[in-house]
Amino acid sequence: RRSSDLIIFVDIMIDDINVNRICNIVRENSELQGTRMIAITSALTEGEGHALMQQGFDNYLCKPFDVAQMVECVEDALAIIH
Repeated sequence: RRSSDLIIFVDIMIDDINVNRICNIVRENSELQGTRMIAITSALTEGEGHALMQQGFDNYLCKPFDVAQMVECVEDALAIIH
């Protein structure tokens, strides 16, 4: 599998997770170039969503979400990749 086919979902509400560090590791690794990252969170304002995207995420999902929303998010990420 090519790294450009990867989509990483990160639950940013898990304790002891440094979101900035995760983004930096993925974005700085040449083998992961093209990898898409989607944040998952339980509550987010529009401004916080934009901040996540500035940190390196390609999109975000707010819990609770349904399968259709997740599929749409993946399709959007794949459209960016290809």
